[in-house]
Amino acid sequence: MINSKMSKFNFLIFLLLLFAYIPAQVMAADKVKIGIVNLDRAGRESKRGKEIVESMKHRVKKEQEMITKKQSRVKELRKELEKQGLIMSKELKRKKEADFRAESRKLQRHVKDAEEEIRITQREATNKILKELIEIVKEIGEKDGYTYVTSSEFTVYSDEAIDITDKVIRAYNKKYRKRKFSK
Repeated sequence: MINSKMSKFNFLIFLLLLFAYIPAQVMAADKVKIGIVNLDRAGRESKRGKEIVESMKHRVKKEQEMITKKQSRVKELRKELEKQGLIMSKELKRKKEADFRAESRKLQRHVKDAEEEIRITQREATNKILKELIEIVKEIGEKDGYTYVTSSEFTVYSDEAIDITDKVIRAYNKKYRKRKFSK
């Protein structure tokens, strides 16, 4: 019995503390206006996001072409070793094997470096777009009088009526277009 009274008392204290920490601005507001934005979708569907995706595809394609050329070179060296390995002098065979190993290592290093460089570039572009989108969300929040705007990635449930993702995409496209033409 004492534990149940004590836990009720603790619960009441918890509620009092919880309400004490709710911002006064929210408590005093006549109407709370909440917005949800899907930043991932906004980034992918914005014009700038699409341009970056296309740029990355082009870059990956160029790297893939270069890797394919290097793979062909390594295959040629291997075929040459397999075909003529028995009739080559030991010295020439050692030299060809060393060339093959060196080219194989260069290829592996190039693939690893290219993957890392693309990953870094992609991460930097994503972070830049995310920062710009957050600025847009803040501007929309202030302009349209939102009390609270959160990311849909952290929301378990929300009504679609409060989703402002399309508005954010339009504003971002408009701002990006202005910035692009002013350069």
